[in-house]
Amino acid sequence: MGPLLRGFATRKSAIATSLHLPSSTKSDRKYNGKRWLYESTGPRNAPSTFVRRESGNADATAIEQLEEEDEVANDGSQAAKQAYWRRYEIRNQHRNVKTFFKTPEWMKPAWSKEENLKDWWVGKHATEKSQSQEAYGDIYPLEIPAPGEQDEVSYGSDLVSVIRKVGVGLPVSQAQRRMLLKEAKMVSEYKNVLRALQLRDPHQLLKVLVKLSKVDDFGVNYSPLLDISPNTFSEILRLLDPKHFFGRYKALLQDFKHKDLLEMRTDTLDYDGTHRAYTVYLWHLRRIIMKRQIKYPMHLSEYKMLLKAAKFTGHQEVAELTWKSLISNQFQVMENRKTQPDAECFNYYMATMCWSDVLSPYHSERLRVVSHYKDLRQWDNRPYQLNRHRIGSNNGVRLSVNRLFQEMGKVGLMGNEETFCLLMISASREGDLETAKAILKRVWNIDVELKNAESTKLNTRLPDSPLYPSRRLLRTIIHMFCINNDLPMAIHVMDQVSRKYSIEIPKRAWQDLLEWTAVFARRRASAVQRELGFDEGILPSSSMNEVWNNMILHYNVEPNLSMYNIYIRHLLYNRQIGSAQTQIARARQLHNKLAKKVDRYRILYESSLKRRKLDSVITEIRQRDFTFYRFKLRVSRMYMRQWVNYLIYRPAEYLSKDHADWAFQKVPDIVNNYKTFLRGELTYQTYTGHVRLDTGKAEDTKLRIWRRVYGDKRSKKRRQRKSLARLLNRKAEYRNNRDRKAVGGSVQLAAKIVNFWSIPPGSKVLEIGCGQGDTTLVLAAQVGEDGHVDAVDPGDPDYGSPLTLSQAQSQLKSGPLGHRITFHNAFPIPFLESLLSSHSSSSTAQNSKPYTHIILSHSTFYFSSPSILPQLISYITSLSSPKTAFSSPNPLTKKTQICIAEWDLSATTPAQFPHLLAIMLQAVSEGFKKEGEEGGGNVRCVRSAMQMRKVMRKGGWKVGKEMVKDGWGLEDGVWEVGNVERWKERELKRVEGVDGKGDKEGKKKNVLEMMYDVLDLNLGNVEGGAKGVEAMGVWVASFVREDF
Repeated sequence: MGPLLRGFATRKSAIATSLHLPSSTKSDRKYNGKRWLYESTGPRNAPSTFVRRESGNADATAIEQLEEEDEVANDGSQAAKQAYWRRYEIRNQHRNVKTFFKTPEWMKPAWSKEENLKDWWVGKHATEKSQSQEAYGDIYPLEIPAPGEQDEVSYGSDLVSVIRKVGVGLPVSQAQRRMLLKEAKMVSEYKNVLRALQLRDPHQLLKVLVKLSKVDDFGVNYSPLLDISPNTFSEILRLLDPKHFFGRYKALLQDFKHKDLLEMRTDTLDYDGTHRAYTVYLWHLRRIIMKRQIKYPMHLSEYKMLLKAAKFTGHQEVAELTWKSLISNQFQVMENRKTQPDAECFNYYMATMCWSDVLSPYHSERLRVVSHYKDLRQWDNRPYQLNRHRIGSNNGVRLSVNRLFQEMGKVGLMGNEETFCLLMISASREGDLETAKAILKRVWNIDVELKNAESTKLNTRLPDSPLYPSRRLLRTIIHMFCINNDLPMAIHVMDQVSRKYSIEIPKRAWQDLLEWTAVFARRRASAVQRELGFDEGILPSSSMNEVWNNMILHYNVEPNLSMYNIYIRHLLYNRQIGSAQTQIARARQLHNKLAKKVDRYRILYESSLKRRKLDSVITEIRQRDFTFYRFKLRVSRMYMRQWVNYLIYRPAEYLSKDHADWAFQKVPDIVNNYKTFLRGELTYQTYTGHVRLDTGKAEDTKLRIWRRVYGDKRSKKRRQRKSLARLLNRKAEYRNNRDRKAVGGSVQLAAKIVNFWSIPPGSKVLEIGCGQGDTTLVLAAQVGEDGHVDAVDPGDPDYGSPLTLSQAQSQLKSGPLGHRITFHNAFPIPFLESLLSSHSSSSTAQNSKPYTHIILSHSTFYFSSPSILPQLISYITSLSSPKTAFSSPNPLTKKTQICIAEWDLSATTPAQFPHLLAIMLQAVSEGFKKEGEEGGGNVRCVRSAMQMRKVMRKGGWKVGKEMVKDGWGLEDGVWEVGNVERWKERELKRVEGVDGKGDKEGKKKNVLEMMYDVLDLNLGNVEGGAKGVEAMGVWVASFVREDF
């Protein structure tokens, strides 16, 4: 084995192992032999420095305290000091091995013992848990016996023979099975052994193996693990894969920064940046394998498992020591001890070299290849946050990986996709993008320099080929181009490979893109940063919005909380307060879903505790699930708290002094909406002083946590009555105020649109297509007492819902603004023609005034023919032309403006796609009608904003100003989708009954069916289905005469 895993570095701890010592040594507290150990010198010094100590003879195995000042004598008069790291001493009189290890307190909590778990849960013996127990709940049941505890695992019979025969593959014969079970009943805790191995429970299996690795009985150098055959032990090692213990936590912990761990009070990092749970797992795995080395030489599967664990956890020292031991075994004299590494071993070792700094919160923020970092990484004693990989010298990451690749070729091993991805990563870490591009060109025929990438023909490889690209290649491309400050090239090549090989871009790749976009889209670097090279690859701040919209709209990616965290922080950093508030509201929906999931897993766990045994497999699984999702919920609460704090503090620097609404209205609203996420004091500045708010009181927080852990102890019937009353009140409120809310939303939007048009008081306005009068009411309020509004609509008076046109117009006329409005049931052009005759005979001053504004607000889609709008614009142009503008009876002048508001026909979120599809589907269905057949839908003729500009430009009008207003809060999308779904069967039958001369093959019906299917698919992507559809934005513009 050699020096394999002789030392592990942990915070305030050291693990030292020394083998092959003379058997005549005596047990003593002091150790005077030669040994190698790691000493923690703090994060500022190099953590991988060997310290050699000289001493004399050695004694037997013991786990001792390393710091004398931490030792406290427990003589009965004074209780022993309980530190965060508890020390244990394990003695062995048969083996000459000395081992030091300090067990973390969270690895042996009192509440995790089976006999105390149920009592703790109901609150009888509740103890305070450390935050690390919640963070790493997958492995906390592992227990290391304290001094004086007796392990009775191996005192009954030959336990391992039962493990070998019963645990891995039961015999078919019933007689043999009875004999084995009878033998197993003689063994203490045989139920745990059978459960761990028969049910393939990795956590229980590791727990049993840890206990067996500590048993040394029946003679010198004996361990129950020695009776397991190498083949059986290789199968058992498969269950010890790190993905079974940290698979769910890995992505979650990788997104953490060190300051986030400190804020959550889960500082579970060792001094070298490795998560402490990873270190404990590696130590247990190493000890199990070391026990078997006494009788069996290490097999390739055991080396491979250690290398895989090192790659998964990013532990470079473990990978290096394991690799040296594996290479040294090639020169053994005995053939059965020689071991040759395979391609997976090479890949695991190279991956640890290339990706270890990405997994560490200390090192993942300094991966860019800039001149400053390149100089520092060439030092022998590199700074702490840059010491995970080196460049330039013989120990550089590129030369080291190339050396391993050459060794692979010498032993006749072929590289696969992962091998070449690692070669590209190692080259890109030193800024050698030419080598990485050459590998892409040679292996996959991807030419990144070619301008027309669509015409390139990629290498045709079968999907079962070891070089067939996968999602790993996409993430490699993103990483190697982004660390070299070329984000556009990363997006271009990623999209090219994804399309050519039909590889779906994973969500993790999009998250990497967002992280790097946030890095490059910051504000311009200072002069000092430019000298250090940090200005390379800088992009405009709008790049983040482009990547975000492209991800959501074109690739239909649903962002997670980590993605929202990146995007919201960028918006707040660039002072986009309104957009940030919108994204925080959407992220809160994900938080609420996660909270409901945590409640569900809590109920499942509580029911298991009540109905099942404490050592049941189902109970343990549900406990781990509940612990994991509760930790995710704590992470989500941390994100929400950080966003709200930034939302309050950052704008206060530049908004509070000049904008009174922000300090006195917006901030209190934010605090009221998100008060459950806040804690401590909030202080912000106003133009009159400072405001201090006490939020998140300790009593409220304790009550919330207590209810989350122990459940709500109030009367169940009282809670049911209150929830029923809330439900009935909510339904009544929705039923009574549904129409009022819908009208209110449209009126508010109309007010914003009219305000944009800047119609002065005293104006005379002509509104074409007034409908139920939402915009008419706002126009009447805008023009004032001296103004007037003529509202024209050719629709049937009985048309409309929930109020018909006649009912809505009569209500407006009877209101306080009714005297300013005149409704006309007529078509636009005949109405204008009638004005020419009535204009000259009018006696009042109001009737003789010309119109200053002509309004078309959400009315052009109702036109029965596309030719109506050009005809109307042409007629308006002729009336306002210079030839007729100064004739006496003229209702229009040269100064008359045309104001238009219509749907923008662009969906910016997935929830807006159904609204767009419903409008287009109605327009297509209207086009399939027979000539002369009257349409009855809300949409009969569709024009985009670009087409409307062309019509207006052709008529002699130019754009004065325009904008797109968000349709947030409108119910039009829900209404349109509901109408389309309700008319589906009718429209399909009508199209099928159309004369077959023009549609013999049923193409029209096929088009409609396809569009209905697309609508249904997009409704599946909307939260809440048809009720969750959002309205599109509204394009608003005002036009003036080109010759004015």
